[in-house]
Amino acid sequence: MELEERIAKCEANDENIFHQLSDIKMDMKDIHTLASSVEVIATRMEGMSQTVSNIDNRIKEIESRPAKKYQHIQQVIIDCVLTGVIGILLGAIATLIMKG
Repeated sequence: MELEERIAKCEANDENIFHQLSDIKMDMKDIHTLASSVEVIATRMEGMSQTVSNIDNRIKEIESRPAKKYQHIQQVIIDCVLTGVIGILLGAIATLIMKG
């Protein structure tokens, strides 16, 4: 009688162990699926990172345009003032030469 009880307990434990093993296999499949999903997400995030970097570069270029225009305007003003001063000097020299 005792032997039959032990055999019954062992069989029940075997069934429980096989059930747990089946659950573990299902969990492993879920983990594999999750790992694959994480890999896809990482790849997409890398692509988005590159896109954001490109957008950032374009924004920097757009932001620098007004400064470039301002520098150009400054250079034109300086050139005009210098041209006027040189013209005045040349006119004064020409006047001195004509009088003399």
